[in-house]
Parts: sequence; C-alpha cells; structure tokens
Amino acid sequence: MANSNELPVTGLVSMVKNEADIIADWLAHVTDLFDHIVIADHNSTDGTFEYLKAVESKIPERLKIVRYIEPEYDQARLMNFLAEGLLAREAGISWITSLDADEFLTFGSRDEFVRFLKRLQGRKAFTLLWKNCAPLLPNKGNPRTDSWFIPPQFAGHGKVFWSRQLFLKGTFVMGQGNHFLEYPKGKRTPSSPKAEGHLYHLPLRTQDQFRLKICQGIIGYWKQGRRRNNAHGAHWFELFRKLADSHLSKSDLNRIALQYGETDSSETAGMTDESLLATGYVVQKLPSTMKGVRCEDALPTPMWSEMTAECLRTIARSGIVDQEKARTLSQEWNLEQSDDLVGNSLRANHLHYTTLSSTGNRAGVSSADEIRKELMQCATWDIETLVPTSWGEHIPFMLAVVSILRPRVFVELGTHHGASFFAVCQALKRREIGGQAIAVDTWSGDSQAGFYDNSVLERFEHLLEQRYKGIGRYLKMYFDEAAEKFDEGSIDLLHIDGLHTYEAVSHDFKTWKDKVSPGGVILFHDINVYTKDFGVWRLWKELKKQYQTFEFLHCHGLGILFMPGAADGSPAQRLAAYLSNETEGDILRHFFASVGELSLQRKLLSFENQDLKQSLKSGRGNAQSVGAATPMAEQPEVLRLHHELQLVYNSTSWRVTAPLRWLKRRLTGSS
Repeated sequence: MANSNELPVTGLVSMVKNEADIIADWLAHVTDLFDHIVIADHNSTDGTFEYLKAVESKIPERLKIVRYIEPEYDQARLMNFLAEGLLAREAGISWITSLDADEFLTFGSRDEFVRFLKRLQGRKAFTLLWKNCAPLLPNKGNPRTDSWFIPPQFAGHGKVFWSRQLFLKGTFVMGQGNHFLEYPKGKRTPSSPKAEGHLYHLPLRTQDQFRLKICQGIIGYWKQGRRRNNAHGAHWFELFRKLADSHLSKSDLNRIALQYGETDSSETAGMTDESLLATGYVVQKLPSTMKGVRCEDALPTPMWSEMTAECLRTIARSGIVDQEKARTLSQEWNLEQSDDLVGNSLRANHLHYTTLSSTGNRAGVSSADEIRKELMQCATWDIETLVPTSWGEHIPFMLAVVSILRPRVFVELGTHHGASFFAVCQALKRREIGGQAIAVDTWSGDSQAGFYDNSVLERFEHLLEQRYKGIGRYLKMYFDEAAEKFDEGSIDLLHIDGLHTYEAVSHDFKTWKDKVSPGGVILFHDINVYTKDFGVWRLWKELKKQYQTFEFLHCHGLGILFMPGAADGSPAQRLAAYLSNETEGDILRHFFASVGELSLQRKLLSFENQDLKQSLKSGRGNAQSVGAATPMAEQPEVLRLHHELQLVYNSTSWRVTAPLRWLKRRLTGSS
C-alpha cells in the first residue's frame, strides 16, 4: 500500500462447521467484501460443505474450500497455516483476517469497506470489536430478513485485521478466535491492536442452533486431549450448564447472546426487551451487505435435532456428563432420536436375530488342500474398500476366513471406519454366500480410539449404501443394548473390537459368547498390545487355556477362538483342524503377515497410480486443446506426470509387491 491510489486487496480465512442456517447469507456477505477467501470445513454433516463447494465452483479464482478432517477443534493452528499459504499464493494481499460464520462486518457495500481500509493505510493492525446481537423474536435469527437487538456498547472481544507485513514478520501469530496478537508459544501476554470500529456477532440465532453450537464446541475442545487450554474451553462448559436448564426465558436468551464472551452475570432483570430498549439498544435489521455470490439450488437444510442428539451421546460417552443426564436433556430438548428411525434400510434397529438352525447350506472346503488353496487365493484379492484403520494388515485373512466359514450372520462389536466390516461384506458379496453382516457401534469413539463426530458414521453409511446394500446393516447403540436383539446361537462369526481394557473386553465376551452358534468363531483384535490400559492380551491368555485357538501376532495381533460344538465336516471344524497343525500354522503366520503388508501397499499404490494416470490423461487433453503448435515433448506438465508415474513403477514398494501380483496370477489366472 505504498501508493495511496492503490486499492487495498483483502484476504479472509475461516473455519466453519454445520452452519446450514447462516452459511448462504454469510458467504454472500464475505464474497462481496473480500478479494481472496479460503474456508476450511470442519466435517460438516448438514450440507454446509456441499454449499461451500457449489459457490466455489462459481468463483474458483477467488474462493477455495478445503476439508479439515481432524477431530479436534484446532482453529488457531489451522488459521495461521491457511493465512500463511494465502499470502504466499496471492502476493497482492495487503490486509488479512479470520472471521467466523456468525460475524458480519458493518459495511453496506464493498466501496464503503475499501474507503475504510484506505483510511488506515500505513497501520500494522487494527481490531473491530464485537457488538453481540440478539434476535428480536425467539428463534427468528436470520441475518438478512429478521430484526436484531444491537447494543450501544462494544464487547471485550473482536477480530484482528493484519497487515501483510506484520503477519509475515512472524513476531505475532493468530490466537484462538483471532481476538488478539499472540506471541508464538505464549511467551508474553497477548497484545490488542487499537479498535477502529465494530462488527456484528450473532452467536445465538435460535435455541436449537445454539445448543448444537455449544455441544460441538465442547466436543472439539475435549478432543484436543493434552493440548487442551482451560482458558479457551471454560466458556463452552459454562454455556452448556446454562443450556441444561430447559426453561430459559426470553430474558435468559437475551442475556446469553448479549453477554457472550463477557464476564458472566446471572442478572436477567435488565435483559427484558423493554429494559434493553430503555438502555440504548436499538432494534433493526443488519446493514451489512449480503450481495455476494449465492447458489440457491444448493441451500442446506438445518438438522438441529438429530445432530444435537449425536453430540449429546458423544459428550456422555466422554464422561463430561453422565448418560442419564444426557438422556434427560435429550427428552427435555425434544431431540429426534435417530436410533429409533427404522426407515433407513441400512439400520437393523427393527430386526431381531433368532437361533440359527444346525443345518443349512454351509458347504465349503472339504480337505486340507482346499483350505490351503482358499486361504492363499482369497488373500490375493484386491482390497475393495480401504478406509483409515489400524486393522488393515488382517484384511487378507478376513477375506479368506469368511470365504471358508460362509457365515450366515456376522456381527462386529466396534466398527469405527469399517475396514474389517467392509472386508467381510466384500467376501460375502464375491462368494455369493447370502449371509448378513451387522456392525454395532455408537460411532462416537472412546478413551482409547479418541472421540469423533457424526461424519465418521456418515462416510461409513455412504460406503455401505454404495457397495454392500442388502449385505451389511448396522446398529448404532451400545453393545449391551444390541445384545438384546440376538438370541442364543444366532451368530456364526463374531468380531470383538470395542474398548480394549481387560474389564471391557471380558464383559463383551461374557455377554456375547452364548449368542454364537455351536462351532462358531470369535475374533479378538489387539491381543498383542501391552501398552497403557490395553488388556485384551490378558483375557486372551485366559481363553487359550479353555478353548481351541489360533493367533496372529502382526498388526497388533488377531486371535481366532473356536467355540465347541462344531459338526463333523463343517467348515469351522475343518479349519480348526487345519490350523492345529503346527507346521501349517507357522507357514500361515508368515504368509499373512507378509501378504497383509503387501496388500495395503498395493492398494495405496493403486490409488496413486490412478490419480497419476487421470492427471496424465487430463494433461494430454489440455495439451491437445492448445493445438499442434506445442509439441508433446515440450509440455512440462505431461513430462512431469510421466516422470511421477515411472517413479511409482520403479519404487521399492512397487517392486516388493511383485511377488503378490505374481501369486495372484498363478492362483486366479488373472493378468
């Protein structure tokens, strides 16, 4: 901004989550004011992300949408990272800031905003302080169409606008919320730049929206683990305590909104509508411009009830509130209980599983040679559905054991992303076994796996719908609740992979073992993990003395337990006999330890290979559209893609997977 005639160029970074009620107006606001915008969506499940992408497609040169998939709410680090990247990419940006989706600048037009910034030419930073606003009418909090109580005074918090020079200098960093100039690693007290005006802050638009906001805030804060900062998280718990009172009056709601972020006061007498008007508050619609880019055909629909219910379950599971309190709040807040819905064909809530007959079409392998061939042949199948997992190296064995046992009913306790569950579905589908697979989980996490939001279940449900509909179903509930849906002897193959403490896994085994049919099989993961409070190894040591078992020690360990009562000649009886051969067992342990690792490498390489081939194809298409004037050999993008593709083929990982590809060709006849 050395030349006073130059127009200031502005940049904005932001982080949003489930803002269906406000995202369209807010995005129309910031796209009218800011030149370059980067928004990170934090696992929204209400259509916010899809709306952002729809608008991005209209102005891709100005708007960039990214998906932030980490579970914790690490806003400060992410905003600093995105701001640094935006400034590096857009050299002309002179001012940059971070706003939330409930913050609106006061300017009615872009010209007004530009004139304001030109007046501050030469400044290193400034602050726009909050004016906390409350909707005039309860549950009528649309920023564009509804009226708001606007206070005469500023709040103590606001948003910092950074000059390019100050941000890149690195003396300060954006703190949580971008309220102050903070020193790296908290070396000194944060600094507050001079206030040059205000902005409108709309924290409470409807009571349902605010409940979801606070519940999400608690979960995001809790997931930071040891990095939690009580100074940043205390307000979430205080607001949750207030919301736990289901009889909030209009004055209570005014107080929560208008004093948001301020020192708590329990006084509500001065917060009635009449009192507010008498003390200088004005009622008006926001003057802020909202004339930017919209995409009316992609507007998301708020799903407050179901999403808040999911958050309450996660909060209860983490121990922040007890489960009985969570159930009480769920009833008082009139939340929709998604577990009670039976219209979703993927959910098995309305089903009951009865005792399986001792007969049935479970014919399979009939000799040791056939078992060996089936084990090795199935192990070379391509992994059809690979999701984030610590279980992945056991997928080849899961494919093989399902093909051999041909289970009529498979149940998994603890599914998370679904790696092992999808392997079972793949084998049931490929072998046309006709069995059913049922996943049981709360999809909220635990103290060992970490806690997460509903986006994990959304992705699991999407993959199940797309690839294994009619084969796989799920029960979103606690294991003990799900046990009531299964009679004794109603499960052929059970996988126990929930909480891994000794007490928890012992309880799961005792609760579910009688649900397994005579001669059925139970799998235990993490039998070879001895750290922290993991105790599966201890239970497994006890069970090995009582049952016929087999174990793999790679990939945290996998135990296979054969329940007594298998019929002579049944697949389970033949497999148990085969694995009891010490020599064959040792061979299989080495084989599946190697194949498990190689299968994952091959799947990951196939992803990279497909991406490179697609990019190469796209590069050729773009080159052809330019015309024959530019020879193919002189096009640097095509050459780069060719080079990267050859690196894959020449890589160590590609070479070490060659034996697996050869073995697959020998066993399946495929090329």
